[in-house]
Amino acid sequence: MAQRVGHRTGNSPVAPGAPVRYYATNLNRFYAKETPPPNMRIITDSPEFFRKIHPDMTVRWRPLDTGQTRASAAHADKALSAAHADEALSAAHADSGQVGKAGSDTRSVFQGLFKDKQCHEAEVASSHNWNTYCLTEASESSQYDLLVKLAQENTPLPDGLLCLAGEGLGFHGFRKRAWAAPPGNIYVSCYWAPNCKVVHAGVAWMVLAAVSVVDAIDLLPGLNGRASIKWVNDILIDGAKVCGVLAHSLTEGDVTTGAILGIGLNVTATPDVDSTPYVPKAACLSDFAGEDCILTQATAMSALSQALDANYRRLLSGGCSLATGSGRR
Repeated sequence: MAQRVGHRTGNSPVAPGAPVRYYATNLNRFYAKETPPPNMRIITDSPEFFRKIHPDMTVRWRPLDTGQTRASAAHADKALSAAHADEALSAAHADSGQVGKAGSDTRSVFQGLFKDKQCHEAEVASSHNWNTYCLTEASESSQYDLLVKLAQENTPLPDGLLCLAGEGLGFHGFRKRAWAAPPGNIYVSCYWAPNCKVVHAGVAWMVLAAVSVVDAIDLLPGLNGRASIKWVNDILIDGAKVCGVLAHSLTEGDVTTGAILGIGLNVTATPDVDSTPYVPKAACLSDFAGEDCILTQATAMSALSQALDANYRRLLSGGCSLATGSGRR
């Protein structure tokens, strides 16, 4: 049986690309005997931030040319040296200084996400529906808005694209209401191209995003059963908003060709926002987890990426019970 080192036990969150054991099955994207898992491409402008989010993962970085003005090889090596330098630099040297290049179908999204920043890439085997994973410690604008714009312009986007920002500017909530995005939280955007009929497509993607957040919170220490959904896009604990979700989909007839989700989850920092009738009070997960429960961006991102992937599988398999089957409130 094909497998990788390690395994998942119980409800422990699994990060994208984290070690898991593969079992022979024909469901969704789990693989039959001797069939290797697909590779997930990781791209970041900060290997240090990646290691903060995935401290147990070791990857081999190499510089990536996304089409913008690229720093010199010496500058790239210097940037890499701050994050597990031995593995990263040995990989770069093993590649004889070669630089990866973004394909024409990904250049626009990478340039939009990373601007003129020097980027690095790596590949890991993945059991998830995530094919491309982009991380930036600080985003200069809304990643969700960028993906929506590119999709509306029919710019090719990689299916199974997961984006994470550690903080950012120009982020917003439902109906463009301003929202703060301080460090310490996670700001996730993703894109799928299902190219199939989706049950209850008009609301399915917003439901998927909201339910996935509650599922993820349930996996975190001290928070199981605490979160609830305030329709249409707020996640609350004890009446305080800890997360907001957005969704946008594209259709051709009754076929959904693309879906973009945006999620801002307050993990350790409460945004400094004015009280409004829509959001009387804001909070973060750490406010409710208890003194003995340690929450980080890493644990929250691991749980959320797992929940999003699982619920996307359910939706594509006709899981119209997605809103009720998980016991959501």
